[in-house]
Amino acid sequence: MKFKDQWFRKVLIVLCVILVNPIWANKTDSLLTVLKNHQQDDALKMRQKKLAESYKLFGIAYFKAEQYREAYENYLKAIPLYQELADTSQLCFIYGNIRLIFEVFEDYDKELEYSLKIEALVRKMNNTDLKIEAYLNLAFTYRSQKNFERALKYFEKTLYLVKKKNDQGKKIAIKNYYGSTLKELNQYSAALPYLLESLNYYELKGINYFDQASCNNEIGMIYCTFGDSKKAEIYLSKSKEIAERLTFPEIIPLNYLGFSKIDSIRHDFKNALKNYQTYITLDREYHDKQQKKQMLDVRIWNESENIQKEKVLLVKEEQRQKALIQRQFMIILSLSGLLIFIIIVVLMNLRQHRKTQFMNLLLEKQKLEILDKNKDMEYLHKVKDKLFSVISHDLRSPVIGIQNMLTLMNDYNLSPDKINDFINSIREEVNDTSDLLNNLLQWSRIQMKGNLPEKTQTEISLLIDETIRQLDSIASLKQIELKSEFTLHVQLICDAEMLKIVLRNLVTNAIKFSYPNNPVIIGGYIVDNFLVISVKDSGTGILPEHQAKIFSLTENVGEKGTMLEASTSLGLILCHDFVDKSGGKIWFETEQEKGSIFFFSLPLQTETV
Repeated sequence: MKFKDQWFRKVLIVLCVILVNPIWANKTDSLLTVLKNHQQDDALKMRQKKLAESYKLFGIAYFKAEQYREAYENYLKAIPLYQELADTSQLCFIYGNIRLIFEVFEDYDKELEYSLKIEALVRKMNNTDLKIEAYLNLAFTYRSQKNFERALKYFEKTLYLVKKKNDQGKKIAIKNYYGSTLKELNQYSAALPYLLESLNYYELKGINYFDQASCNNEIGMIYCTFGDSKKAEIYLSKSKEIAERLTFPEIIPLNYLGFSKIDSIRHDFKNALKNYQTYITLDREYHDKQQKKQMLDVRIWNESENIQKEKVLLVKEEQRQKALIQRQFMIILSLSGLLIFIIIVVLMNLRQHRKTQFMNLLLEKQKLEILDKNKDMEYLHKVKDKLFSVISHDLRSPVIGIQNMLTLMNDYNLSPDKINDFINSIREEVNDTSDLLNNLLQWSRIQMKGNLPEKTQTEISLLIDETIRQLDSIASLKQIELKSEFTLHVQLICDAEMLKIVLRNLVTNAIKFSYPNNPVIIGGYIVDNFLVISVKDSGTGILPEHQAKIFSLTENVGEKGTMLEASTSLGLILCHDFVDKSGGKIWFETEQEKGSIFFFSLPLQTETV
């Protein structure tokens, strides 16, 4: 009985093993499969991550080597891998580097596209670091586009987030950009504290020498606008020392522009012109180098892109040829290959032809730009010669005359009547020299700075009446009556200060060249949507040999007035420049010993009453 029981138990155990084992085997196999698949997924993600990291590092290396096409291609390969990995941080980094590539090529639309991609990625995230990067990329993009107001808004957002993180280095860098952008918007008082704070931080830490040079230059330029030449010189000298020592060619020309402005503030126009010419030369050299480099980069980019396109075409052609071989259409394959070859040759010739045309147009454009710059330089030389002529002769002569009269008054015991005569002569010399100096300063200002008219709505008749009131005392010395026959009520959009200077110079000239007891008449009329203002005198008229020279920068007419008043013709040159900048013309009619009429026109932009 015991033997039977043992045998039964053994049989039962065997049956259980046979029945149960497959169930556990299946479960074990399922667990092993899941584990294996999970391990495969982890391994795949690890490979993707390493591959994406490799493409990213290759992109960075190519970008630093200025091989932008290769950098761009590697970044594009990394993007889908990081998208699969859902790695937003790395995607933002890649998009930011691609934005820098398009910034180099000045493709601002593409630059904005990738900046907006970063902003879209982080919009709904609660990641301060990524939002800082997104706002900075948008700020730099809008700054590249010269849209400084929008750039300023994004710098403000970035600064707000950085202050929360208490990252002093990044906060100072953004304050530097913020101050620089305020300066571009001519908000100089607001920009100055940010630039000074950034500069002090960099100098204290002994870092960012390029930013030190840039900050010093911008602060110096701001003090130039304030008219503080001493502080401007201190900061600009620091900037120049750093830029020359560490070779920052983009900053050095700006230093000389600043020194030119300092000399202008100090009325040292000779050095101002010299420094401005140095700025023009260095700036042209730097931009020529940058333009050549950019043209080379664009050519390499286009050549690489064409090679890539040709590779794609060749792959497609190879696949098509294989399909044709498989279908045993050898004749059709040969004809197709021949046709494709012809098309490629034609396209290559056409592309080469277009490329040649483009290069010819580019060279022609550069030639025209060089000619324009040569004309500008020639004009600057004429300006310099005129300035030196006026300073050396027309300003020097009356000063020497005054000096001699003062010496006579001091060294000799003159009668009170004789002293009064000397005093009257000195007063006349001072008045003439003051008028000349005022014209010289006004004309130098528009030539050296290229000021544009500051247009406002102006009532012309009021300006004429004001001019008559100001000059009436001078006219009365020659018994000359100043009369206005201007009956129009016209409001123009124009620069009132420029118009005052034109009227004052023309009326002063009329008084100077009129005979006593004769009127000077100011009139006006409208023709072809232009207002024409006239100033008529009854005087000597203009000699025929002088008529073609009175508006010339290089000629010196120098006629004397009816009471031997001095004249340099600078006032008429100033009138010509101001009227030209206002969109009008100036001309005259004259007759010997009967007088002259000077006319100038201004565009009529509002309704006439």
